[in-house]
Amino acid sequence: MVTQTDFELGPESQTIDVEVKFNVDFDVVVPESCKDWIKLVSTKDLNQKTYTFSIAANDSFGAREGSLTFKQKEGPLSGTVSVKQAQNDALI
Repeated sequence: MVTQTDFELGPESQTIDVEVKFNVDFDVVVPESCKDWIKLVSTKDLNQKTYTFSIAANDSFGAREGSLTFKQKEGPLSGTVSVKQAQNDALI
């Protein structure tokens, strides 16, 4: 169970923490199209896991959107987190 499913971020670089409560083994999937700007930094394992992701600054003039999927290793369960990052505003 992913405790927060949406992150709407400004264009600056930052980190986000995604908390997952679980009782099955699972994998974390970052789509190929997002791997250049969303990177897994670390995990903390207690009765739940907190995954910290580094979000690179968005230097482009367009917003971008990505996702993270937490998928059960041998089963149908999954949870998806949406990451939306604002564009870099500028006068042209």
